[in-house]
Amino acid sequence: MFSKHCESEAVLVTIRQVAQEAGVSTGTVSRVLNHKPGVSETTRHHVLTVARELGYTLPRRSHLSTAIVTHLGLLNRPMEESLPANAFYADVLNGIEQLCHASRINLSYSSLDIVNGHLRSLPALAGDERISGLILVGAISQAVIETIVDAMHLPIVLVDNWLPHCCWDAVMTDNVRGVSQETEFLMSQGHRHIALIGGPDHPSIVERRAGYQATLQEHGLAPIIVESAGLEMANGEQAVVELLRRAPETTAIVCSNDLQAIGALRKLQELGYQVPTDFSVVGFDDINLARLTSPPLTTIRVGRQALGQVATHLLLGRISASERPAVKAVVGVTLVERDSVGAPRASAMPPLGGTPSSTKRWFKAQETVLFQGHALRIVQQLEKAACDRPPDVAEELCQEAGYFRHNERRMNYLEVREEGWPIGSGMVESGGKQFKARFAGSGMRWSRVGAERLIPVRAAIMSRRFDELWARAYNSPQN
Repeated sequence: MFSKHCESEAVLVTIRQVAQEAGVSTGTVSRVLNHKPGVSETTRHHVLTVARELGYTLPRRSHLSTAIVTHLGLLNRPMEESLPANAFYADVLNGIEQLCHASRINLSYSSLDIVNGHLRSLPALAGDERISGLILVGAISQAVIETIVDAMHLPIVLVDNWLPHCCWDAVMTDNVRGVSQETEFLMSQGHRHIALIGGPDHPSIVERRAGYQATLQEHGLAPIIVESAGLEMANGEQAVVELLRRAPETTAIVCSNDLQAIGALRKLQELGYQVPTDFSVVGFDDINLARLTSPPLTTIRVGRQALGQVATHLLLGRISASERPAVKAVVGVTLVERDSVGAPRASAMPPLGGTPSSTKRWFKAQETVLFQGHALRIVQQLEKAACDRPPDVAEELCQEAGYFRHNERRMNYLEVREEGWPIGSGMVESGGKQFKARFAGSGMRWSRVGAERLIPVRAAIMSRRFDELWARAYNSPQN
């Protein structure tokens, strides 16, 4: 009953090309091909002739409003894995198959050949005259959809995709509400520094970003967004490193999907952090892997099979009533509370004095990032601290921030490299040991000579006022 087309691809000739060659509008071509009134016999004959000359496959299907539907087609956006192996869309496909099986409808599916945003050729199933309608799965651009509609001339429904100014039926997840639920849940646990790992400009991801921003704005909190080019585990890992550099005060991370969240969780643990002790992490989709992570992932459950079933119902309804208004169906979501969320840590910086295990974990995590971009990080901390201080203190903190900004080359190893000092040399190792002693030692203080060799914070020590302003900026006592 279900098949995947792998035969040779159909020639890509669209209604637009027929209209251009015939010198008429696309509406006229559509009326001719649908055997509808409003077109003279001369024009009708001319359009049909041009269509045949161009190789356009004329629709020979039965009139869809009265025919019994026996075959449907499914086209999905390009993916690294096959559709049945995809962590999200496999369940969507299963939902479609269930309904087709119950209705004794055959389902054929194929991936689209899209390169640089353009559809290079139609899939083989385009030539199957038994197919009465198409389900388009995933974020597919309007231009590609229009090309498919023009060429195949079939009713369609979009799944996990929505184009507000177009007339196609669509099924979406309640993305805004889902992200709002988990962001509010993080706030209920005490989190105020909540970051988002973004993703591509797919409609669902755009809605999730909007839900995050609206929820923070409603509560008077500032968004912290780290953009990401993708939605895979590797993207989550890369984004966490950037987040630690840009916004170390973050205590909770909202990810655009579960795969990102799993990657973020894995990278945090690799850097020595504990989830949820040091960071809380939430995902979106509730794929099967989400319950198998350590700790299990708090996420938003999406009814993926329901997406497929609702889409199939919409398509069958569109086939029988082609003139009805377009419908956007939204499938609800559920917050699934697991073990990746806890109360925020007491401070984004390690406690001074003593040697608690949390301080050791913090230093271990920072060893990989402290020596890169540290100047900008201190600038951001100082400028942020200046926002809620008296004018005289704020001015001092901003002046100190300016010192760090001007010494950024020195603090990013550039001068050391130019002088021939390799990373990992005795000079750098000595600085690293002193830095560790600063935070983990009991009453340990730098000597002036030793402090000037500490590369990532050398500019801070040389600025003379760092010790005095440290407590004002970080609300921490000195050793």
